[in-house]
Amino acid sequence: YPADLKTYLEGASPVPDGPGGDFEEYAMLALRLTEGLRRISCTERYSNGDLHYDKVLQNTKKCPPGLHRTDRDHISLTKEGFAVSNAVIGTLLGGL
Repeated sequence: YPADLKTYLEGASPVPDGPGGDFEEYAMLALRLTEGLRRISCTERYSNGDLHYDKVLQNTKKCPPGLHRTDRDHISLTKEGFAVSNAVIGTLLGGL
């Protein structure tokens, strides 16, 4: 919406804000959902999505066991991982 409160209150339409953020923002938001981060979504959205996904996948080795579920094509947080999600996501996205 426009940055002007009066215009917003008058019923202005939303302002297009582009296609979204970079891979790191996308991954951070995806990992905050129960679905988690999927390789296919990364490759469809970003030209270098496979490379970035593989870096996140490598970083799962730095996290304590039991905080995430991981396979070649999907990374998500467990119930325990959600309780400390900021730390887990920070570790998973470190070095991107």
